Amino acid sequence: MRNVHLAINEDGCLEVRGRAVGETYWPDPQPNLAAGIYRTSDLAELKDGQVFLRGRTSDVINVAGRKVSPEAIEHVLLAHLSVRECLVFGAPSPEAERSEVIVACVALASCETADGLKAFVSSRLPAWQVPREWVFVESLKSDQRGKLSRSEWLRRYLERRQRR
Repeated sequence: MRNVHLAINEDGCLEVRGRAVGETYWPDPQPNLAAGIYRTSDLAELKDGQVFLRGRTSDVINVAGRKVSPEAIEHVLLAHLSVRECLVFGAPSPEAERSEVIVACVALASCETADGLKAFVSSRLPAWQVPREWVFVESLKSDQRGKLSRSEWLRRYLERRQRR
């Protein structure tokens, strides 16, 4: 679009600037939309005139102060022949305040164990990025928009953890 400029802010998120950007959300203003600037929560990269979306800031997992994108772990899991679907998210760590544990929800195409998947992921990612919790499911159901909801799967996981 003419007179619309894209940039990446200091948090690695996409910003859209220009007169075509709305002035506010109705009915209540939001801090991420003002003065012709829309500050998204999309982690992005601008390269050769293209925008590459890399995840969302709300999805980034904090493991003892180190940040990891769940999509990076999902990418590795999906390379395993037994993994049909997967979804990775961070859950509050029971041991450390302000830290998260990496949880992988996995639907398998064939028999595989958590230990086998751990070994596979460990050979491709640093140890601190390997999921500590594994949830095996028949399938990952999407929401009404056809998307997988990390927040919904986190809620289910926390309910299950509480019952243990």
